[in-house]
Amino acid sequence: MTIAFTFEIFLPVVNGVITVTSSIASVLSDQGHKVIFIIPRMHNSPTVVSDKRILILSVPSIHSFLYPGLRLVAPFSSLLRQYLIGEKVNILHITGPGSLSYAALRVARKLCIPIVHTWHTMLSDPGYLRMAVFFPPLIPIIQSMATYYYRPFVRNVTMTAPGAAAKDFLQSLSSIPYVHSIRNGIDLARLKSYDSFQKLQAQYPLFNRKTFVFIGRVSVEKAINVLIYIFKRVIRKDPDIRLFVIGEGPQLYKMQKLTAMLSLSNIVFTGALKHHDVLQKGFLQHARAFVTSSTSEAQSMVQIESLAAGTPIIAFNDSANKDVVGDAGILVKENDIQAFEHACIKITHDAALWKSLKEKALQRSMLFDIRVVTQQIINIYQSLYSEE
Repeated sequence: MTIAFTFEIFLPVVNGVITVTSSIASVLSDQGHKVIFIIPRMHNSPTVVSDKRILILSVPSIHSFLYPGLRLVAPFSSLLRQYLIGEKVNILHITGPGSLSYAALRVARKLCIPIVHTWHTMLSDPGYLRMAVFFPPLIPIIQSMATYYYRPFVRNVTMTAPGAAAKDFLQSLSSIPYVHSIRNGIDLARLKSYDSFQKLQAQYPLFNRKTFVFIGRVSVEKAINVLIYIFKRVIRKDPDIRLFVIGEGPQLYKMQKLTAMLSLSNIVFTGALKHHDVLQKGFLQHARAFVTSSTSEAQSMVQIESLAAGTPIIAFNDSANKDVVGDAGILVKENDIQAFEHACIKITHDAALWKSLKEKALQRSMLFDIRVVTQQIINIYQSLYSEE
């Protein structure tokens, strides 16, 4: 089969959608399928991906101010018709409800090409909307309007969702008869080889055995400010505890400024690091735990990587976090900062608990093996392909 994936955001931006789809594409290629990535064209130089078997095709786009890295594509691009016909595409798989996917959907429907849509991001979450809506009272109105916006992306489309939160949202849209539950997946082997603790500490001297990590975009929906205030309390109880925030984003300077104002020298912002370097350096593998105060995830790729690294997770107990973490971490009541603080202290000082959670993390990571996940997707492709 020839499968074409569409992206609304692409490299050099790195996010969970790109990471999981690239992993799926590599497994598809291993099994002899042809994979195409259709992406928004951001500059004249070609986009390079690590797997050279993947064909990259681009469509002219313009910058969007709605979300960092998001591009806008004309809804009637003739290039898309050329691509889908010329490459003899059997399945169109879209990864988000944006302008490029909309344009591709229109063409695929006219050509009677089956369409799969994986709902990766909880775009109606207030955390995301706050990035584009500057007048907060409008957010509930926009959330209601979003239902109508989503209709073209879910009508006569085979929908998949990586977690309970995404599935519940999709099923609330009456136009969707059924949603396939398919987890996000990773190549578990990528987390098995990494630098020693001593080598990591030589480069980052503040990193110690009591270091917690957050990895991701430093933006409104990730609620980094909440983590900062939690760790202000945690560090007061144990001054040896550290928090490393790995990533960049529109709120990086603001969060650095907040940390400085609170005189929290134990909180370190590394800025942007390449995904491969984060894994290779062992930030996850050597951390006491991965921590997140975000409640806007569909199914966090970094949390899945934490499990594969044998690293416990501390997070708020919403449906998306519960889907991933299970019994391999500590989930606390949403917005309960005191309980989050106690969880950090407990996992730092209770060695038996920490070791138990590490073992459970490794066991739970097997649920997210990319080969198992990709086979579930192939089964859907084959059922649609046979109906053509």
